[in-house]
Amino acid sequence: MRLPYWLLRLLPMWDYICPRCRRKVSRKTRKCPYCGENYGAPLRVPPRCLKDKKALEDYVHEHIFPKVSAGQREYLARFFTEFFSDGFESGDFSAWSGTSVNGATIEVASDYAKQGAYSCKVSGLDGTAEGGWVYKDLGTAYSELYVRQYWRIDGEPEGSGFWHVGPYVAISGSSDKAKPVFNFATDKWGIHYRDSGGSWVVSYESGTSTVNIGTWYCVELHVKGDNPNSVLELWVDGVQKLSLTGLSLEYESWQYVFVGDRWVEQGQTVARTVWVDCVVVADAYIGLEGGQTYEVYVDAAVQGFASPVTQTTFNVEKNAAVMGQGLSGRETVFNVVDAAVVSVVSMPWFQSMFNVGSDAVLRVVAEVGVVKEGEVKVTRVFLVLGDLAIQLTGD
Repeated sequence: MRLPYWLLRLLPMWDYICPRCRRKVSRKTRKCPYCGENYGAPLRVPPRCLKDKKALEDYVHEHIFPKVSAGQREYLARFFTEFFSDGFESGDFSAWSGTSVNGATIEVASDYAKQGAYSCKVSGLDGTAEGGWVYKDLGTAYSELYVRQYWRIDGEPEGSGFWHVGPYVAISGSSDKAKPVFNFATDKWGIHYRDSGGSWVVSYESGTSTVNIGTWYCVELHVKGDNPNSVLELWVDGVQKLSLTGLSLEYESWQYVFVGDRWVEQGQTVARTVWVDCVVVADAYIGLEGGQTYEVYVDAAVQGFASPVTQTTFNVEKNAAVMGQGLSGRETVFNVVDAAVVSVVSMPWFQSMFNVGSDAVLRVVAEVGVVKEGEVKVTRVFLVLGDLAIQLTGD
Protein backbone atom coordinates (compact mmCIF):
# COMPACT_ATOMS: atom_id res chain seq x y z
CA MET A 1 0.00 0.00 0.00
CA ARG A 2 1.27 3.50 -0.84
CA LEU A 3 1.40 5.73 2.25
CA PRO A 4 2.43 9.38 2.61
CA TYR A 5 5.38 10.04 4.91
CA TRP A 6 3.44 12.31 7.25
CA LEU A 7 0.95 9.49 7.87
CA LEU A 8 3.77 7.14 8.84
CA ARG A 9 4.80 9.68 11.49
CA LEU A 10 1.31 9.47 13.00
CA LEU A 11 1.36 5.68 13.26
CA PRO A 12 2.64 3.99 16.44
CA MET A 13 6.32 3.16 16.51
CA TRP A 14 5.83 0.14 18.80
CA ASP A 15 3.18 -2.19 20.16
CA TYR A 16 3.41 -3.60 23.67
CA ILE A 17 2.38 -7.18 24.43
CA CYS A 18 2.26 -9.57 27.36
CA PRO A 19 5.24 -11.98 27.16
CA ARG A 20 2.99 -14.87 28.20
CA CYS A 21 -0.32 -14.60 26.31
CA ARG A 22 1.05 -12.24 23.60
CA ARG A 23 -1.99 -9.97 23.78
CA LYS A 24 -1.65 -6.24 23.32
CA VAL A 25 -1.40 -4.24 26.56
CA SER A 26 -0.64 -0.69 27.64
CA ARG A 27 2.98 0.35 27.76
CA LYS A 28 2.68 1.38 31.40
CA THR A 29 1.21 -1.87 32.71
CA ARG A 30 3.17 -4.24 34.94
CA LYS A 31 0.54 -6.98 35.07
CA CYS A 32 -1.39 -8.47 32.18
CA PRO A 33 -5.12 -7.71 32.48
CA TYR A 34 -5.92 -10.88 30.49
CA CYS A 35 -3.81 -13.72 31.90
CA GLY A 36 -2.58 -12.13 35.14
CA GLU A 37 1.12 -12.47 34.26
CA ASN A 38 3.37 -10.18 36.31
CA TYR A 39 6.13 -8.63 34.23
CA GLY A 40 8.55 -5.81 34.92
CA ALA A 41 7.64 -4.29 31.57
CA PRO A 42 5.68 -5.54 28.56
CA LEU A 43 7.48 -6.72 25.46
CA ARG A 44 8.07 -4.07 22.82
CA VAL A 45 7.37 -5.29 19.26
CA PRO A 46 6.88 -3.67 15.82
CA PRO A 47 3.30 -2.40 15.41
CA ARG A 48 0.93 -4.98 14.03
CA CYS A 49 -0.90 -2.39 11.96
CA LEU A 50 2.11 -2.20 9.63
CA LYS A 51 2.11 -5.95 9.02
CA ASP A 52 -1.48 -6.38 7.92
CA LYS A 53 -3.27 -4.21 5.36
CA LYS A 54 -6.69 -4.62 6.95
CA ALA A 55 -5.30 -3.81 10.42
CA LEU A 56 -3.65 -0.68 9.02
CA GLU A 57 -6.86 0.49 7.40
CA ASP A 58 -8.78 -0.12 10.64
CA TYR A 59 -6.19 1.78 12.68
CA VAL A 60 -6.17 4.78 10.35
CA HIS A 61 -9.96 5.02 10.29
CA GLU A 62 -10.28 4.58 14.06
CA HIS A 63 -7.33 6.59 15.36
CA ILE A 64 -6.05 8.90 12.60
CA PHE A 65 -9.17 10.12 10.82
CA PRO A 66 -10.70 11.69 13.96
CA LYS A 67 -7.51 13.71 14.57
CA VAL A 68 -6.91 15.21 11.13
CA SER A 69 -8.69 17.86 9.09
CA ALA A 70 -11.36 17.15 6.48
CA GLY A 71 -8.85 17.90 3.72
CA GLN A 72 -6.34 15.44 5.16
CA ARG A 73 -9.04 12.79 5.48
CA GLU A 74 -9.94 13.27 1.82
CA TYR A 75 -6.29 13.00 0.87
CA LEU A 76 -5.77 9.85 2.97
CA ALA A 77 -8.82 8.19 1.46
CA ARG A 78 -6.88 7.93 -1.80
CA PHE A 79 -4.58 5.38 -0.16
CA PHE A 80 -7.39 3.11 1.00
CA THR A 81 -9.45 2.60 -2.14
CA GLU A 82 -8.28 -0.84 -3.23
CA PHE A 83 -10.84 -3.60 -2.66
CA PHE A 84 -8.95 -6.49 -4.21
CA SER A 85 -5.83 -7.27 -6.21
CA ASP A 86 -4.13 -10.42 -7.44
CA GLY A 87 -1.29 -11.18 -9.82
CA PHE A 88 -1.66 -14.98 -9.45
CA GLU A 89 1.76 -15.20 -7.81
CA SER A 90 0.40 -17.71 -5.30
CA GLY A 91 0.41 -20.19 -8.18
CA ASP A 92 -3.29 -20.92 -7.76
CA PHE A 93 -6.71 -19.26 -7.50
CA SER A 94 -6.77 -19.21 -3.68
CA ALA A 95 -7.33 -15.42 -3.61
CA TRP A 96 -10.53 -15.83 -5.65
CA SER A 97 -14.00 -17.09 -4.80
CA GLY A 98 -14.25 -19.69 -7.56
CA THR A 99 -13.80 -20.64 -11.20
CA SER A 100 -16.11 -21.77 -13.99
CA VAL A 101 -15.49 -23.30 -17.43
CA ASN A 102 -17.56 -24.21 -20.47
CA GLY A 103 -15.62 -26.17 -23.06
CA ALA A 104 -12.34 -24.50 -22.12
CA THR A 105 -9.51 -24.86 -19.60
CA ILE A 106 -8.53 -22.30 -16.96
CA GLU A 107 -5.33 -22.48 -14.94
CA VAL A 108 -2.55 -20.46 -13.35
CA ALA A 109 0.35 -20.78 -15.79
CA SER A 110 3.96 -19.63 -16.04
CA ASP A 111 4.39 -19.45 -19.84
CA TYR A 112 3.56 -15.72 -19.93
CA ALA A 113 3.19 -13.09 -17.20
CA LYS A 114 2.93 -9.32 -17.29
CA GLN A 115 4.68 -9.15 -13.91
CA GLY A 116 6.11 -11.84 -11.71
CA ALA A 117 6.11 -15.50 -12.72
CA TYR A 118 2.43 -16.39 -13.20
CA SER A 119 -0.78 -15.34 -14.92
CA CYS A 120 -4.29 -16.68 -15.45
CA LYS A 121 -4.51 -18.72 -18.67
CA VAL A 122 -7.69 -19.70 -20.51
CA SER A 123 -7.14 -22.09 -23.43
CA GLY A 124 -9.18 -24.21 -25.83
CA LEU A 125 -11.47 -21.36 -26.88
CA ASP A 126 -12.94 -22.41 -30.22
CA GLY A 127 -16.62 -23.37 -29.97
CA THR A 128 -19.42 -20.81 -29.75
CA ALA A 129 -20.34 -19.91 -26.17
CA GLU A 130 -17.18 -21.51 -24.73
CA GLY A 131 -15.37 -19.72 -21.96
CA GLY A 132 -13.50 -19.93 -18.70
CA TRP A 133 -13.25 -17.42 -15.89
CA VAL A 134 -12.33 -16.89 -12.27
CA TYR A 135 -14.56 -14.71 -10.09
CA LYS A 136 -14.28 -12.73 -6.86
CA ASP A 137 -17.07 -11.97 -4.39
CA LEU A 138 -16.27 -8.51 -2.99
CA GLY A 139 -18.50 -9.17 0.02
CA THR A 140 -20.81 -6.23 -0.60
CA ALA A 141 -22.41 -4.52 -3.59
CA TYR A 142 -20.76 -1.31 -4.83
CA SER A 143 -22.42 1.36 -6.94
CA GLU A 144 -19.05 2.39 -8.38
CA LEU A 145 -16.11 0.21 -9.33
CA TYR A 146 -12.89 0.51 -11.30
CA VAL A 147 -11.60 -2.87 -12.49
CA ARG A 148 -8.27 -3.25 -14.24
CA GLN A 149 -6.43 -6.21 -15.76
CA TYR A 150 -3.71 -6.92 -18.28
CA TRP A 151 -4.81 -9.08 -21.22
CA ARG A 152 -3.17 -10.79 -24.20
CA ILE A 153 -4.31 -13.22 -26.90
CA ASP A 154 -2.30 -15.70 -28.99
CA GLY A 155 -3.99 -15.20 -32.37
CA GLU A 156 -6.51 -13.01 -34.18
CA PRO A 157 -10.02 -14.44 -33.79
CA GLU A 158 -12.00 -15.34 -36.90
CA GLY A 159 -15.31 -13.80 -37.96
CA SER A 160 -16.88 -10.37 -37.63
CA GLY A 161 -17.95 -10.55 -33.98
CA PHE A 162 -16.22 -9.02 -31.01
CA TRP A 163 -14.00 -10.77 -28.49
CA HIS A 164 -14.78 -10.46 -24.79
CA VAL A 165 -11.67 -8.92 -23.28
CA GLY A 166 -12.78 -8.39 -19.67
CA PRO A 167 -12.65 -7.58 -16.83
CA TYR A 168 -16.38 -8.01 -16.12
CA VAL A 169 -18.65 -6.74 -13.35
CA ALA A 170 -21.48 -8.95 -12.17
CA ILE A 171 -24.22 -9.43 -9.60
CA SER A 172 -23.26 -13.08 -9.08
CA GLY A 173 -20.46 -15.47 -9.94
CA SER A 174 -22.03 -16.38 -13.28
CA SER A 175 -24.02 -13.38 -14.52
CA ASP A 176 -21.93 -10.57 -16.01
CA LYS A 177 -23.57 -7.21 -16.74
CA ALA A 178 -20.84 -5.07 -18.34
CA LYS A 179 -17.53 -5.91 -20.01
CA PRO A 180 -14.98 -4.49 -22.46
CA VAL A 181 -14.79 -6.03 -25.93
CA PHE A 182 -12.63 -5.66 -29.03
CA ASN A 183 -13.89 -6.18 -32.59
CA PHE A 184 -10.99 -7.44 -34.71
CA ALA A 185 -12.99 -6.94 -37.91
CA THR A 186 -13.52 -3.21 -37.35
CA ASP A 187 -10.51 -2.55 -35.05
CA LYS A 188 -12.62 -0.94 -32.36
CA TRP A 189 -12.75 -1.19 -28.58
CA GLY A 190 -16.22 -1.24 -27.06
CA ILE A 191 -18.30 -1.91 -23.94
CA HIS A 192 -20.95 -4.65 -23.92
CA TYR A 193 -23.61 -4.06 -21.25
CA ARG A 194 -27.19 -4.75 -20.21
CA ASP A 195 -29.57 -1.80 -20.20
CA SER A 196 -32.48 -1.27 -17.82
CA GLY A 197 -34.75 -3.27 -20.13
CA GLY A 198 -32.48 -6.32 -19.87
CA SER A 199 -31.22 -6.03 -23.46
CA TRP A 200 -27.56 -6.38 -24.40
CA VAL A 201 -26.08 -3.24 -25.97
CA VAL A 202 -22.59 -2.73 -27.41
CA SER A 203 -21.09 0.75 -27.88
CA TYR A 204 -17.82 1.29 -29.75
CA GLU A 205 -15.14 3.96 -29.79
CA SER A 206 -15.44 6.55 -32.56
CA GLY A 207 -11.94 5.92 -33.91
CA THR A 208 -9.99 2.72 -34.50
CA SER A 209 -7.24 0.98 -32.56
CA THR A 210 -4.62 -1.68 -33.18
CA VAL A 211 -4.36 -4.82 -31.07
CA ASN A 212 -1.17 -6.75 -31.71
CA ILE A 213 -1.17 -10.49 -31.13
CA GLY A 214 1.01 -11.58 -28.21
CA THR A 215 1.07 -8.09 -26.64
CA TRP A 216 -0.12 -7.24 -23.14
CA TYR A 217 -2.81 -4.54 -22.92
CA CYS A 218 -3.92 -2.71 -19.80
CA VAL A 219 -7.74 -2.73 -19.85
CA GLU A 220 -9.66 -0.77 -17.21
CA LEU A 221 -13.45 -0.58 -16.88
CA HIS A 222 -15.29 2.03 -14.78
CA VAL A 223 -18.92 1.43 -13.85
CA LYS A 224 -21.09 3.83 -11.87
CA GLY A 225 -24.73 3.09 -11.18
CA ASP A 226 -27.02 6.12 -10.94
CA ASN A 227 -29.99 5.61 -13.28
CA PRO A 228 -30.79 7.46 -15.47
CA ASN A 229 -27.29 8.96 -15.17
CA SER A 230 -25.18 5.82 -14.91
CA VAL A 231 -21.67 5.85 -16.36
CA LEU A 232 -19.50 3.34 -18.23
CA GLU A 233 -15.91 4.18 -19.17
CA LEU A 234 -13.06 2.26 -20.76
CA TRP A 235 -9.30 2.92 -20.80
CA VAL A 236 -6.73 0.90 -22.73
CA ASP A 237 -3.06 1.44 -21.86
CA GLY A 238 -4.06 4.64 -20.05
CA VAL A 239 -5.94 6.12 -23.03
CA GLN A 240 -9.68 6.59 -22.66
CA LYS A 241 -11.52 4.83 -25.46
CA LEU A 242 -15.11 5.31 -24.33
CA SER A 243 -17.06 7.46 -21.89
CA LEU A 244 -20.77 6.65 -21.85
CA THR A 245 -22.94 8.85 -19.64
CA GLY A 246 -26.66 9.28 -19.06
CA LEU A 247 -27.27 5.53 -19.12
CA SER A 248 -29.95 3.39 -17.51
CA LEU A 249 -28.37 0.05 -16.63
CA GLU A 250 -30.02 -3.18 -15.63
CA TYR A 251 -28.38 -2.94 -12.21
CA GLU A 252 -26.92 0.00 -10.31
CA SER A 253 -24.52 -1.95 -8.09
CA TRP A 254 -22.24 -4.97 -8.51
CA GLN A 255 -20.73 -7.41 -6.02
CA TYR A 256 -18.73 -9.77 -8.25
CA VAL A 257 -15.80 -9.30 -10.61
CA PHE A 258 -14.50 -11.95 -12.94
CA VAL A 259 -11.69 -12.22 -15.46
CA GLY A 260 -10.71 -14.68 -18.17
CA ASP A 261 -12.90 -15.23 -21.22
CA ARG A 262 -16.64 -15.05 -20.72
CA TRP A 263 -18.01 -16.14 -24.09
CA VAL A 264 -16.82 -16.98 -27.61
CA GLU A 265 -19.17 -15.07 -29.93
CA GLN A 266 -18.32 -16.99 -33.11
CA GLY A 267 -16.86 -20.46 -33.56
CA GLN A 268 -13.15 -20.69 -34.36
CA THR A 269 -11.36 -23.23 -36.55
CA VAL A 270 -8.24 -22.72 -34.41
CA ALA A 271 -8.62 -22.70 -30.64
CA ARG A 272 -7.50 -19.43 -29.03
CA THR A 273 -5.74 -18.82 -25.73
CA VAL A 274 -5.89 -15.69 -23.59
CA TRP A 275 -3.88 -14.64 -20.55
CA VAL A 276 -4.84 -12.25 -17.73
CA ASP A 277 -2.58 -10.69 -15.08
CA CYS A 278 -2.30 -7.83 -12.57
CA VAL A 279 -5.99 -7.60 -11.59
CA VAL A 280 -7.02 -4.69 -9.35
CA VAL A 281 -10.47 -3.61 -8.12
CA ALA A 282 -10.85 -0.16 -6.54
CA ASP A 283 -13.17 2.81 -6.17
CA ALA A 284 -10.76 5.20 -7.90
CA TYR A 285 -8.90 5.22 -11.20
CA ILE A 286 -6.08 2.63 -11.16
CA GLY A 287 -4.05 3.13 -14.32
CA LEU A 288 -1.01 1.27 -15.57
CA GLU A 289 1.17 -1.01 -13.51
CA GLY A 290 4.67 0.12 -12.52
CA GLY A 291 6.44 3.06 -14.01
CA GLN A 292 9.68 4.71 -15.01
CA THR A 293 12.07 6.60 -12.77
CA TYR A 294 13.13 10.23 -12.87
CA GLU A 295 14.49 12.65 -10.33
CA VAL A 296 13.49 15.96 -8.86
CA TYR A 297 16.09 17.73 -6.76
CA VAL A 298 16.88 20.68 -4.50
CA ASP A 299 20.28 22.20 -3.84
CA ALA A 300 20.34 22.97 -0.11
CA ALA A 301 23.07 25.57 -0.47
CA VAL A 302 20.97 27.54 -2.95
CA GLN A 303 17.56 27.15 -1.36
CA GLY A 304 18.65 27.59 2.26
CA PHE A 305 15.85 25.40 3.61
CA ALA A 306 14.68 27.99 6.11
CA SER A 307 11.30 26.28 6.02
CA PRO A 308 10.01 22.85 5.00
CA VAL A 309 10.46 21.97 1.36
CA THR A 310 7.73 23.50 -0.79
CA GLN A 311 6.48 22.69 -4.24
CA THR A 312 8.31 25.65 -5.80
CA THR A 313 11.72 24.16 -5.02
CA PHE A 314 11.42 20.97 -7.06
CA ASN A 315 12.43 20.65 -10.68
CA VAL A 316 12.41 17.67 -12.99
CA GLU A 317 15.60 16.39 -14.59
CA LYS A 318 15.52 15.87 -18.34
CA ASN A 319 14.16 12.44 -19.13
CA ALA A 320 12.72 11.42 -22.49
CA ALA A 321 10.00 9.23 -20.99
CA VAL A 322 8.79 12.04 -18.75
CA MET A 323 9.18 14.75 -21.36
CA GLY A 324 7.01 12.66 -23.65
CA GLN A 325 4.15 13.31 -21.23
CA GLY A 326 4.37 17.06 -21.72
CA LEU A 327 7.09 17.87 -19.19
CA SER A 328 10.28 19.69 -20.09
CA GLY A 329 13.57 19.90 -18.26
CA ARG A 330 13.92 22.18 -15.22
CA GLU A 331 10.19 22.62 -14.98
CA THR A 332 8.18 22.66 -11.77
CA VAL A 333 6.51 19.27 -11.49
CA PHE A 334 4.15 19.34 -8.58
CA ASN A 335 1.37 18.52 -10.96
CA VAL A 336 3.15 15.14 -10.92
CA VAL A 337 4.73 14.80 -7.47
CA ASP A 338 2.17 15.35 -4.74
CA ALA A 339 3.17 18.22 -2.48
CA ALA A 340 1.61 16.56 0.55
CA VAL A 341 4.01 13.62 0.26
CA VAL A 342 7.19 15.64 0.75
CA SER A 343 6.14 18.96 2.24
CA VAL A 344 6.90 17.80 5.80
CA VAL A 345 10.60 17.21 5.05
CA SER A 346 13.04 19.99 5.90
CA MET A 347 16.81 20.16 5.45
CA PRO A 348 17.55 21.21 9.06
CA TRP A 349 15.90 17.98 10.22
CA PHE A 350 18.15 15.97 7.92
CA GLN A 351 21.23 17.90 8.97
CA SER A 352 20.62 17.15 12.63
CA MET A 353 19.49 13.55 12.19
CA PHE A 354 22.14 12.40 9.74
CA ASN A 355 24.92 14.99 10.24
CA VAL A 356 24.52 16.30 6.71
CA GLY A 357 26.49 19.40 5.74
CA SER A 358 24.88 22.64 4.64
CA ASP A 359 26.11 22.08 1.09
CA ALA A 360 24.35 18.73 0.73
CA VAL A 361 22.04 18.05 -2.18
CA LEU A 362 18.68 16.56 -1.32
CA ARG A 363 17.23 14.49 -4.16
CA VAL A 364 13.70 13.17 -4.40
CA VAL A 365 13.51 10.13 -6.66
CA ALA A 366 10.04 9.30 -7.91
CA GLU A 367 8.84 6.29 -9.89
CA VAL A 368 6.01 7.19 -12.23
CA GLY A 369 3.87 5.56 -14.88
CA VAL A 370 1.52 6.88 -17.54
CA VAL A 371 -2.04 6.61 -16.26
CA LYS A 372 -3.96 8.63 -18.81
CA GLU A 373 -3.03 10.31 -22.03
CA GLY A 374 -0.85 13.26 -21.04
CA GLU A 375 -0.76 12.37 -17.33
CA VAL A 376 1.52 10.38 -15.07
CA LYS A 377 1.09 8.86 -11.63
CA VAL A 378 3.66 8.65 -8.85
CA THR A 379 4.00 5.09 -7.57
CA ARG A 380 6.98 5.44 -5.21
CA VAL A 381 8.92 8.38 -3.78
CA PHE A 382 12.36 8.29 -2.15
CA LEU A 383 14.53 10.88 -0.45
CA VAL A 384 18.20 10.41 -1.33
CA LEU A 385 21.16 11.98 0.49
CA GLY A 386 24.43 10.54 -0.76
CA ASP A 387 24.27 6.79 -0.07
CA LEU A 388 21.20 7.19 2.15
CA ALA A 389 17.78 6.50 0.62
CA ILE A 390 14.52 6.74 2.55
CA GLN A 391 11.34 5.48 0.92
CA LEU A 392 8.53 7.92 1.69
CA THR A 393 5.70 6.13 -0.03
CA GLY A 394 5.00 3.09 -2.14
CA ASP A 395 4.67 -0.67 -1.77
